[in-house]
Amino acid sequence: MFRSKPLLLLTICSLIAAGGCSTSRYHNADGSVKAQNYPTDGYMGLTSANPNDPMNPTHHHYRDDFRMMHQVIARIPGVQDSAINVNGPHARIDLELKKGTSQAEATRIRDQAYHALSQSMPRYIIEVTTSIH
Repeated sequence: MFRSKPLLLLTICSLIAAGGCSTSRYHNADGSVKAQNYPTDGYMGLTSANPNDPMNPTHHHYRDDFRMMHQVIARIPGVQDSAINVNGPHARIDLELKKGTSQAEATRIRDQAYHALSQSMPRYIIEVTTSIH
């Protein structure tokens, strides 16, 4: 019994030492620290760290989104006026078309506005309606 205690102690010490030699996601096999890379965003990974930071180049306010939507709509011929309503991820755009616009032309304008807005504002689910005055 006396001889088995040193053997048991030696086994326990070797298991502890072997456990300490394993690699982790932060260390290489030789024990050196692995390099942690930032995303390639030019800001050392800060854009993915806090998307609501006003200094973040991807940060937007509703005011900026409305301005962008109005600019997109202004480039579409035949639109007299527009109203934009945003509710969470949904954006409803009501287009008032010029008097005398045919139904086929109204459909074309609605489709053109939908595609242009969907492309420029992908974070929103776009719904476009038209009315002729």
